[in-house]
Amino acid sequence: MKNLDLKQFDILSKTYHHTEHINSILNGDRPFPLHLEIDLTNACNHRCEFCVWSELLSKDKSTLPFDLVIKVLDNIKDLGTKAITWTGGGEPLLHKRFTDILEHTSKLGIRSGLLTNGSLFLEEKDEQLLSQLEFIRFSIAGTDRESYRNVQGVDDFQKVLYNLKRICSKKRKALIGVATLINDKNFHNLDSYIKMLDLIGCDYIQIRKDYYSNIHDTTWFDTEVIPTSMKCNEKYSINVLGESYSELQTQLSYPSKCYAHYFQGSINATGDFYFCKNTRDNPKFSLGNIFENTPEQIWNDSVNNKELEKYITPMNCMTFCRNMGTNIAVENIKQNKLSIMKKTKNRYFF
Repeated sequence: MKNLDLKQFDILSKTYHHTEHINSILNGDRPFPLHLEIDLTNACNHRCEFCVWSELLSKDKSTLPFDLVIKVLDNIKDLGTKAITWTGGGEPLLHKRFTDILEHTSKLGIRSGLLTNGSLFLEEKDEQLLSQLEFIRFSIAGTDRESYRNVQGVDDFQKVLYNLKRICSKKRKALIGVATLINDKNFHNLDSYIKMLDLIGCDYIQIRKDYYSNIHDTTWFDTEVIPTSMKCNEKYSINVLGESYSELQTQLSYPSKCYAHYFQGSINATGDFYFCKNTRDNPKFSLGNIFENTPEQIWNDSVNNKELEKYITPMNCMTFCRNMGTNIAVENIKQNKLSIMKKTKNRYFF
């Protein structure tokens, strides 16, 4: 699908798109996030070795109650949120009322995307998911059955590929993609893996370096993975996307504050509201809890929020933080390096 508009994957382009939001921030206001990542549950049927929450998830099976999720959705709609990514934490499709939640989100006019391990898709639910989701991204942390089983802890490789092939073959508005974490154990057959996903009919694959494993020598990523990915992008119809976290990091003279939380927030399965996923599950950075207060009440607690903002500085964040693109965009406009762009008709998620 080479006619796919790749600007929707570009954080810089997406940030420039929201002119009113940027102006509000630069004028000293604190607008509510345009996009929220919500963990519906901590329950998960996989045991991925790279999962930073695996130890927590093995002990905590917290799940957000359906009625509370509906109240939150109604509230954030009024606050201007345009999109939600259902993610984890655990596996979103393990929430027993996921399709009901998705139905309500769609009726509110809030866009939804789903991050999933892809093992729990039921054919009778395909039509709803494919019509009400803007994107579905499968996490497949292995390029063959063996590497998949070693990394994700289960033998679901064939099941996931079957589900992927089935939904890709159907009429849909949802973009279907795959995110694959590449390490020194699974990069050797990358070309054949990408070819297989192309034949299945995926719209795109995101190739990501495994930053979580204890890998000291990563020269193979530059010498093998990047050239192979570029060749595959030319050979096949599927869009092969890389990552640009580290590249973005080098473009920025670090600002004293991070602006990303005005664009993206995070709510976990225990109800805690965080500025972003990088601070999630650290009680120190919780803005409040949706079991106790509404998102509006939590966000309007400016004293607490401003105190926490002091600790959220780009200098202290990880080098592959995806929010660097947002900071670059806002800083460019703040420093008059770039005039605010007019809104376009590009298909942006938020």
